[in-house]
Amino acid sequence: MGDLGIHLLGPPSVSRDGEDAPAPRGRKAWALLAHLLTQRRPVPRERLAALLFADADDPLGALRWNLSELRRLLGLPGALRGSPVALALPPGTFVDVHAVLSGDWADAARAPGLGRDLLEGMDFPSSPSFDVWLTNERRHLQAASEAVLAEAARASLAASAPDAAADHAARLVAIDPFNEHAQAILIRAFAAAGDVHSAERQHDAFDALLRRELGRAAGPGVRAVAPGPAPGDVSTGAHARAQLEAGEAAVRAGAVDTGIGCLREAVAAAGAGGDDPLQAQALLALALARFDTGRGAEDEIVVDLHRAILLADRSDRRETAARGRLALAYVDELAGRYARAERWLAAASGAFDPRVEDEIGLALGRCRIDRGEYDAAEAVLEAVVASARARGAPDVAVWARNQLGRLALERGDLDTAEPLLRAVIDDAHALGLTGWLPLPLGLHGRALVERGDIDAARGPLERGLVLATHVDDPCWLALTLTGLALLADRQGDAGAAMSALREARRHVVRGPASSAYLLAWVTDAYCGVAIAAGSARAHHAVMELETLAARAGMRDLLARAHVHRHALGDPDALAAARIVAADVDSPGLDAAIAAAGAAVTRTPVRRAA
Repeated sequence: MGDLGIHLLGPPSVSRDGEDAPAPRGRKAWALLAHLLTQRRPVPRERLAALLFADADDPLGALRWNLSELRRLLGLPGALRGSPVALALPPGTFVDVHAVLSGDWADAARAPGLGRDLLEGMDFPSSPSFDVWLTNERRHLQAASEAVLAEAARASLAASAPDAAADHAARLVAIDPFNEHAQAILIRAFAAAGDVHSAERQHDAFDALLRRELGRAAGPGVRAVAPGPAPGDVSTGAHARAQLEAGEAAVRAGAVDTGIGCLREAVAAAGAGGDDPLQAQALLALALARFDTGRGAEDEIVVDLHRAILLADRSDRRETAARGRLALAYVDELAGRYARAERWLAAASGAFDPRVEDEIGLALGRCRIDRGEYDAAEAVLEAVVASARARGAPDVAVWARNQLGRLALERGDLDTAEPLLRAVIDDAHALGLTGWLPLPLGLHGRALVERGDIDAARGPLERGLVLATHVDDPCWLALTLTGLALLADRQGDAGAAMSALREARRHVVRGPASSAYLLAWVTDAYCGVAIAAGSARAHHAVMELETLAARAGMRDLLARAHVHRHALGDPDALAAARIVAADVDSPGLDAAIAAAGAAVTRTPVRRAA
């Protein structure tokens, strides 16, 4: 058959051989197509019938009719047969939701419906569980559209194409005019094109919008429009290398501002000398130093990483390019843009450096845990452990085993999580990884709390908090505070628990690059405590968790948000939780949903906490 195109963003349509196919009769065929295309695995017919056709006299018959409509629409008479139902598409089929979620940014940015709603203008009141699913899938695709446009704008800036960058950034601003990152990219693009007047006008308009609507001024990052550093007087390779070495040493020693100044000079000197490999290396070092220490706006750092990759690719410096892509993956991972992070990780592979390959696997495992893809995460992380041990890299093996411990904790397999995390702590201590210890200590403490070992939990959590305070790491402070909060709640002090969770949240968002997953993780804990305490803040917290998890595609936490909604009295929430949980490999989540179904649901007392 000819080319097939499936467009579900905006008003849905299907094209075959460049011609629009006749639309199916009724909206539910489109709903069925959208659901099948966004699932990780085939879906049983009974589940599809219950999801979309529960109001029909013959739900399975209604499903069969709609599947036949889809076969006609797609021109695939042999598709969508049997149970479970899987949609196998011909090679070369364009699906806009797939392009936006995981495609190359250049292709995704050309999707006609980019930034528009999934199945725009449609709702399904007779299928309330599907309506909940659709709302959250729209949030996920909206976030993915924003990520594509941001990546397109930053890559265009790095490639010295400011006009293209401005076009992409303007579309991003149109989606969300209050997004400071989007506004900063657009202002930066105008400045890079030499249009200082437009840059200033855009800044002033955004500042006025914030003052008028939100009562605050634009943040300092929006003013990041200055051109890069001018070349120094000396531009020899020896000078650039000396500045690079001095800058890296200064940053390691804690003299961050001095080190960043040296690295800027190294970038300028290498550029003036036309030394692409050295400039790529210096740009990478500068970007990493600024990112790790919170010195500079994310957009500037990401553009420098793109520039480093372009120069490294041009000069065939595979390891530098791979490390640049690994850094971009980490930026996207922290922001909850997991599909884009995984694209960077795939592109980084092949650097012929075993340690880089292990770090890629470690990052991939973390992303898959965050998304609730637990079986896939376990396979990747176990391979990293085996590889790291074989080549004598105990630090990487410990980091990967820590993630396996987190995976077991998220699954609810506490008998695996607790001893594994305890062993990780012992090994990390033996290796001298003291600054990293708050992470496994916080996870181990929470595993003990979840298992009911209250007395044993306090030691690792308090030790983790002291170490996290010493290194002043916002994420690890939030992690250990969350464990201590749940410990307080188990001991009957809900007020102390919620206070600690609010403090944990403040730490998450104060970091130079806050973790979307950790923010959702803390919010999930807060929801459970607040609902049990009858707090008036519970409703808002649950809504926030649902939005956070939906936008990032954190399936486990999204299902847990639905469980919280059920506890607040939403009659359709548990069915929505089951829809999401069907795509998650978590006995613990299944048990939580079952327990929620067996519990008496009530709306909590409305009192402040």
